[in-house]
Amino acid sequence: MSASRRQALPPDLRRPSDVALDHLTDPGNTVTPVNTVTRGTKSRPSTEHVRLPRAVVDEYRDAVWFLGDHGRSRLTLVELLAEVATEGLQRLKDAHNGGEDFPRRGALR
Repeated sequence: MSASRRQALPPDLRRPSDVALDHLTDPGNTVTPVNTVTRGTKSRPSTEHVRLPRAVVDEYRDAVWFLGDHGRSRLTLVELLAEVATEGLQRLKDAHNGGEDFPRRGALR
């Protein structure tokens, strides 16, 4: 079912995962915003909106569905993105900065 058809359903008939995915994706664009946790406390994480190509988000969504059937049944899209980003960032630190955190420079545009 398309996002626009799902959004036309009454809220009580929509699955929470569809609501979240519709909120995170914009079918009219080739780039999709995705929320990722960047800073904050466990009870109040802050978020940063990051735009990813739609095809990449679709692959991550497929990975969440697949992993849900193969031992990671409670995995969410945001959790998978955070996990992959954390591992990738550590690889960058190891390769380019001796495993240390990168110097803080502030926000990007």
